[in-house]
Amino acid sequence: MARNEVSLLLSVYVYQVLHGLRCLLERQTRQGWSLSRIREQVLKVADTLSLHAQRITVHLGDAVDK
Repeated sequence: MARNEVSLLLSVYVYQVLHGLRCLLERQTRQGWSLSRIREQVLKVADTLSLHAQRITVHLGDAVDK
């Protein structure tokens, strides 16, 4: 039961991160982005994710320039 709860919470956190990124990119590019496009195009180049004081930061690596 505890594993299912942890899995569900992690899925909710991942969704929140993806949805937040999608909203930010939509404001910047004025285009709609699907969750799968975010995952394929943005998160595949992410270097690290850090969590500090209820803030999640995505650090992008050198692959972003491509």
